[in-house]
Formats: sequence, C-alpha cells, structure tokens
Amino acid sequence: MNEKTRALAEQIASDQEMLKQKVSVFNEFRGVAFTPVITKMVLQDNPEAYLDGVMSVYQKLRSIHKLTASPYMVMAALTIYENGGSEKADWNIAKLVV
Repeated sequence: MNEKTRALAEQIASDQEMLKQKVSVFNEFRGVAFTPVITKMVLQDNPEAYLDGVMSVYQKLRSIHKLTASPYMVMAALTIYENGGSEKADWNIAKLVV
C-alpha cells in the first residue's frame, strides 16, 4: 500500500470512529447513509465541523418532521448543508416545506 492509500485509509477509519462517537447506534447516520456521510467527511478539510453542520441541519429537519427519520432525511441534510451551510439552512428548509 502506498502512502496516499494508507493516509486515506487512516482518514476513513478516523472519520468512521468520529461518527460512531457522535451518534447513537440507532441513528439514521449509522444506517444506509453511513457510507455517503463518511465519503463526504473524508473530502472535507475539517470533517468534524462538516459533520456537526450536517447534524445541525438534520436536527432542524427532524424538528419539522418528528416521526419521519430516514436515510433520505440525512441525504437532504447533506445537500442543504453543502448548499449554504448552517447560515442558509433555515432558508433552504423553508423552501422545502412550502
């Protein structure tokens, strides 16, 4: 294994551990959406800040749809966060619920 591959493998393992520590076993982030979330984290300069931002958006979505936890909501949170960050999350979410 070359150095780049080794570094990437270490980053993936580190991000997986971070995600596991931040969310419970039954959280949607650890289900079907686990792989896309980890992949997006690995591509970030600051994976922890990225995860915190996405989880913040996810919580806002969950507050609107309390009984609708699904991998699709995690994917929506990823998309909303990537299109404006936490600052524009409320505005983007408002567009969704109209």
